[in-house]
Order: sequence, then C-alpha cells, then structure tokens
Amino acid sequence: MKKLFLTLCLAFTLLPSLKADQLAYISKAEAQRTIALLSKYPEVLVWCACCDTEYSYWSLIKIKKIYMREVGYTDSSSGENYYEVIVEGVNHKGEKVTEELDLAYAHVRGDDGWGYCVGRLIGAECDPCTPPFPWLLDAQKPQKKR
Repeated sequence: MKKLFLTLCLAFTLLPSLKADQLAYISKAEAQRTIALLSKYPEVLVWCACCDTEYSYWSLIKIKKIYMREVGYTDSSSGENYYEVIVEGVNHKGEKVTEELDLAYAHVRGDDGWGYCVGRLIGAECDPCTPPFPWLLDAQKPQKKR
C-alpha cells in the first residue's frame, strides 16, 4: 500500500510537467518545415495556455531571424539527431530577444485574424492547450479557454 501511495504521489507530481516541452526538440525535417512556415509571418506569439500562473509566460515577437540548431540528443530508435528552432527579434516590450521555441506553444496569426499553433500547422502531434483564438493586435495576453 505504501508503494502504491508513493507511486501515485510521484505520478501526480509529474503530471504538470507532461505538457512542457512537447515540441521543443524536433526532427530536422520538422525544423525545416517550421522555418519555412515562420518565414511567411512577421511575428510569433509564444504562449502556454495551460501553464499555471507561476510558470505562465507570453511574448509577442516581431521576427528578425529564424534558424535551427542541433541540440545534442539523438532518437534512440532511429538514430536521428534532434533540433530546435530559434527566433530572434523584438518582443512586445521593445526588448531584443532570442527564443527557443516549443512549437506546441508558438502561435501565428492566420489570414482570418485567428491565432494558430505552429506545431499543428506543420503537422506535428501536440496539445497547445487552446483552440485557435482571436489574435489580439494590441499584444494583450490571450484569454485561457474556460
């Protein structure tokens, strides 16, 4: 019974982190698709809709440069190296930023004025914790789904 209790405690402790870093490390092909996609947009919103207030973060970045880099990890089954996509630009506060993207929490504004998850747009499986949402031009924080 004690082992079961400890196992359950550990599982519930880890649950919040299961959403984190869904698409931070990706294949080379996914990184290339992401760069091609982001090069069509002037800005990217980095926002985790399901992160609690202690870890909540958002940044609207006007894109100046997009690139990928190898992260030093290899997929054990395929032997393929993992990559991350990095955006350099200026955020909504006017600060120069360099952001390593988790594609599940990176969003771009579609032609219809709605924000869409970059991970889903490149065909990756992920949970962005929010459906498409109305893009807020004044860079106010998006509202969480209730």
